[in-house]
Amino acid sequence: MGRGHPECPERLEAIAEALEATGLIERLEVHQARAARRDELALSHPADYLDALCERLAAVTEAVQLDPDTAANAHTLTAALHAAGAALQATELVLAGTVQSAFC
Repeated sequence: MGRGHPECPERLEAIAEALEATGLIERLEVHQARAARRDELALSHPADYLDALCERLAAVTEAVQLDPDTAANAHTLTAALHAAGAALQATELVLAGTVQSAFC
């Protein structure tokens, strides 16, 4: 996302290292996040907004500013779909009784 931006690979590495260092990782059930489907996103967002945003993000090839507070790059759409999918998947697992709680 650019130099100095908090969303970077090192942030995820630091989280993983902290989970391992504290031993918490041994108590967690780790799942790979699935991508949210369009119909799921449409429950919270108007179709024309989703179409415009997905079209714009699909065309991004390098870091750009979508607005003053939001940067994007070629991986943003995939990351956003998986972030939304993780929340949905976590909710599904809790509601099904597969897990007691979830953290995304």
